[in-house]
This record gives sequence, C-alpha cells and structure tokens, in this order.
Amino acid sequence: GVLIGREVLTAYTPVFSTSSGGQAAQFNMEGVEDVGLVKFDFLGLKNLDIISYAEDLVNEAIADANASDAKAREQLVANFPHLRGCDPKNDLPKLDVDLVPLDHSEPYQLISAGDTNGVFQLESDGMKAMLVELKPDCFEDIVAAVALYRPGPMDQIPDYIKRKHGQLAIEYPHPALAEILKPTYGHMVYQEQVMQAAQIMGGYTLGGADILRRAMGKKKREEMEKQRLIFTQGAAELHGLKKEQAGKIFDVMEKFAGYGFNKSHAAAYAKISYQTAYLKQYHPVAFYCAQVTVHRNNTETVTKYLREAGDKGIELLPPCVNASAFGFRPENDRSIRFGLSALKGVGDAVLTTLFNEQDAQNPFLGLLELVERCGPSELPRKAAELLIDAGAFDFCGASRRRLVSSLDTIYQRASNTVSDREAGQFSFFEVGTMDGGTSSDPDECLIDQKLEWPERLRLTRERDVLGFFLSGHPTTVYSKAFKQLTSCPCAGLATFWEPEKGWGYNKRKTATVAGVIVARDIKNIATYSGAAKENTVIPRRAFLTVEDTSGQVEVRLEPEIFGQFEEIIKSDEPLVFSGNLMARKSGGGDDGEETLQVGLRANAVHRAFEVFEQQRIPFVLKLDLARHTPGDIEGLKDLCRRYPGTMPPEFRIGGEHSRLRLLAAHDLSVACRLELMDEVEELLGKGSVQLG
Repeated sequence: GVLIGREVLTAYTPVFSTSSGGQAAQFNMEGVEDVGLVKFDFLGLKNLDIISYAEDLVNEAIADANASDAKAREQLVANFPHLRGCDPKNDLPKLDVDLVPLDHSEPYQLISAGDTNGVFQLESDGMKAMLVELKPDCFEDIVAAVALYRPGPMDQIPDYIKRKHGQLAIEYPHPALAEILKPTYGHMVYQEQVMQAAQIMGGYTLGGADILRRAMGKKKREEMEKQRLIFTQGAAELHGLKKEQAGKIFDVMEKFAGYGFNKSHAAAYAKISYQTAYLKQYHPVAFYCAQVTVHRNNTETVTKYLREAGDKGIELLPPCVNASAFGFRPENDRSIRFGLSALKGVGDAVLTTLFNEQDAQNPFLGLLELVERCGPSELPRKAAELLIDAGAFDFCGASRRRLVSSLDTIYQRASNTVSDREAGQFSFFEVGTMDGGTSSDPDECLIDQKLEWPERLRLTRERDVLGFFLSGHPTTVYSKAFKQLTSCPCAGLATFWEPEKGWGYNKRKTATVAGVIVARDIKNIATYSGAAKENTVIPRRAFLTVEDTSGQVEVRLEPEIFGQFEEIIKSDEPLVFSGNLMARKSGGGDDGEETLQVGLRANAVHRAFEVFEQQRIPFVLKLDLARHTPGDIEGLKDLCRRYPGTMPPEFRIGGEHSRLRLLAAHDLSVACRLELMDEVEELLGKGSVQLG
C-alpha cells in the first residue's frame, strides 16, 4: 500500500530501504494507522487494459465505417447495441463501456450459462457452477455473486439461490431490516448492511457503526462486549426488544461482519465483470484480440482463449509481415490476425523497424524486398528466420525450408543493395524507384530447392516461435490410432473428474491418454533428513505437458515411475500414458481466482509406435496416381526395406475416378519410426502417412 500523511514519513514511523529502491514503514498495518497515517491500496488490473484495447478496436471499426458509406454504418448499427437507434446517414458515436447501460439481457445470459472465461472475477470453476444455478438477471445479482463467492459467505450460497428463485421463503432478522436486506433476499452480504443494521436497530451514528464493524472484524472480546451492550440498549429504546432478542440480531451481524465484503468494492468489481461480459457477448473478435494481446507472454492463457475463439467459429489467421500489427487484431467479422509482438525472440526494435516500412499501398513482395527495405543491420538474420518459421512469409509461395536455406544469399544481396544505394548507385532494375524503394524479384536469390521440411519438423520450428502449433499438429497423423487406444483426448480428461471431490488423487479413476510432450519439468524432491550423503540418489518427479489435437493435459510421474521411464520421456515420439486421475488447484489471473486442473498421475508410459505394432494399427501410405510417378513408388519400396519390421503397410491409391486399398507383401513390413515417416513425407509430400 501507499502511506499518506501531513508530514514526511519519518515524523510518524521508522522506515527502511526496500530492494527496489523505495522506502517502507517498519510499523505494521495497524501501527501506521495508530500514528496517524492513512494507507491506500492501489490495485492494478490487466482486465482494464483488456477493456481499453477491445474498446479501441471497436472504435476503429466505427471510424472506418464513418469514413466509408451509409451501408457500412448500417451494418454496424444492426450489430452494435450502443448504436441502436442511430441514423446510419450520420457519423456514428464511439463505444464507451463506462456509459453502457447495465440492463442488456444477453450478457446476463452469457454469465448464466457459465461462459465466463475472460470475464473478470467469474472465471473459476466453482464460480461458473454457482452462476449456472444462480442465473443472474440483473446487476445486483453480479454484485452479490462477487461478494458471496469467498470463504465464509459461501455457506449462504445454496440458501441465497433458493430464495432468489422462490424455492425458499425470505426471512428477515427483524421487520425493520426488510428494506436493507430485500436486495439480498434476507441475507447480510455486505459490510454496509451490517452498518445500516446497527443504525436502524441500535441507533448508531455512521461513524459509530463503522467502529462496530471494525470491532466485529477484529473479534476483540472486550470491545465486542462493550458494543453488544450499546446495541442491546439502543434496540430496547428504539424497538422495545428484550436483551435476548437484540442479542440474537447482534450475533447475526457479528457473524456476517467477520467476512462480509464491501458492497462498494463488490460493485466496482461487478461493473468490470459486466463490461467484460458485454464485450465478449457483442464484440467477441475484439474481446479475444484483447485477451491474447494482453496475455501474449503467457502461452497457456493465449492458447486457451484462441481455442475457445475457434470453438465459437472465429478463425485465427497466421502471422504475416504485410497484414499483422503489433497486437492481435480483427481482420474481419470472424477472423483474428496474429500479432507479431507474441512471437518469441523477435524484439520490439525489430518490429518497430518492420512496421515503419509496412505500407498497405506498397506491400512487401517477398523476403528479399523486406530485408532491403528494413536494412540487414536493422533486421538481424535470426529475426528473419524466426519470422519465416512463424509463417509470416507464407504468402509469397516459397516453402519455409527454401526461405531459410536462402537467407545467406538474401542477406549478402541486400547488403550490397543497401551499400550501393547509400553510395548513390542504382541497378538498371531500380531506375524506376529512385526514391529508395526496391524492385527486386521476390524469387530472386532463392535457391532452387523446392522441398519443405517434414511436417513434424516444420511444426516444431513453428511452435518454438509461436508457443503453440497453428498451421497443423504433429499428432494429426495419429488421430485415428489414438482414438482406438485411449480413454479420451487430452482435453477431455477433465470430464472424467467428479467436481464434488475437489482436488487430490483418485485411485479408482483410471485413464489412458496419448500425445507428444511439449514441456518437461523435472524436479528434485526435497528431503528433511539432513544433507544428502555421497552417492545418494535424490528422488525426482516429472511434470509433463502432453498435447494432442484437442489440447493439453498435465501428466505427473512420481519417483518410482520416473526411474522406470526416464529415457522414454526424453523422446520426441508420440507416447501413451496410463494412470490415475488427479486434480490440483491452479491459480487464476488478476482476480486471484483458482480453477481445478485435472491431470494424470501415470503408472506406465509406452512408446506409441510399439503399441501400434502390438495392436496391429494400420500403417497407411497414400498415393495419388495423378501426382506420384513409378519412380516414387520404387523409392517408397526402398524406404520400407530400410526400416524392416512387423507392420505391413497399407497402400491407399487414389485417382481421378477410383480409390484402391492394397496390403503390401510381408517382405515390405516396416518398423514405424519418426525417421521413416519424415522420409516418406519428403518423397510423397505432406499428408502421405497415416496411422489407423
């Protein structure tokens, strides 16, 4: 917090220097108040940045429509609630979320459905479950939900919901309290209600009621007995209550004051909740753009929101040096363009240079032109390679492998061009661009190599830059096989958990999942028996993030299991994990909400290729008569003979008018390996291999 006083802090309290270079009081919270200082707590929320960014995107769309024609404005009037009733012949007003009415029904329907990822304060699993039952239909319900969903008041939630829906009669501690407790169905939810009750029942002043509230919160016995006497005397004088009757009301107030929430605080939170729900409901593309831009350094959060956006029919467009901006932005009503600031390893200085050269009227034609316009010194070779791996040059038609392989030639050519330009020399082809531009052929300086990397390698390089797979997934080729071997996809494991069990480990619930490991965290287990002796083996456990096309799941290997499978989990191969379900609490974002993350505590790990062979999963090779030559087929046979095994390949041959399935002879049986699959793709092309 921040301390404020009439004089310098040292006039009130001893201070010390903090590690960040500031000063802090040596008294605790109560001590600084006792000496006359006021402490303010300032809360910084990313949600405010999210609202502001989304609002800016919406207003850019409005500005574009205002600069266009009445038809464009008419479309916005039909889709944007704050524009309803506006005349599309005139300029449309901007969106100001602070002025949005709180009575739109659709945001409350979204909240009541539990669709609250990204909605401030309402994201946790427990909160979602409560909202589905509560079915808020007004702002007061959101305020109450924020105040109730915390330790202490939680016990009131079932009764509160029943009273709201008329399933339980509303009762008041005293008829005189009906007016202040009516909005919360007879429950004391807020600290302000405790203070009002003290005024109405005990005759307290507002200042005296605040002293009572603080005394109740601190639970100091002597002070509480003193306040009880004042309250019962006041209740007797004002309402003729006996000591026992007044004492019961005092006990109710004391119980709720101990954990009651400020209504002013809850209302401020609830307004942000409503605003984020409003944006998610009416401006979903801008909402998701804002979420992933603000959380761009948190890959897990970005992936969560992009996957949810995809589920709602919003397409994620890949990075592009011509179309992408710093942050994620809407490209149309149902598409999000990837923001270059989310690329790992590409610094802001490089992006600033690129954006300074970016011009919608003069787009980059290819990699060479971009390096020439930005300058080889301003756009380091490594940054260009990362942009290629991210797919930011896919628009030019050359494969990523070809572009990366051509970088040395491109940078040499660009350096020469820049040097000549600085010296005032221009090539014959640049005569028409004497203003410093370039007319370079986009394919100039590219090597003749036409092949792409194997899909697995291309996607791995992509994930290293983006933080997740975008243009495909390395387990797509195994999807059919995984479906036969597993209990569920990785993202579906949570459906097996019984929420009422809370968090922990369930020995009775078993499951099998399969995928590739995208993150490994190996930890030593701390022991408390003193320093480890020489040659002592320190037990270790592994926390793995396993991913398939559906999403991710955490798999944990305890020490006794880790020792058995340590070598296997180092592999890049697809793996199959069997074990018991577990659930742990996962911390939330700005609002500190916790969610339940369901994972697997593995007791066995198997190489998927070995399981495929044991279960006789078909190893399918796809041939296209229109594209593949007899030479390709001979090359395929040679590959099969180089990887001998027990799996007979199944050839699926497709032509313009027919399809044929053939099982290869046993002398062509193969051992399924990543290297074999890579070489087959290099020979026949992407999508030529499938398991299952």
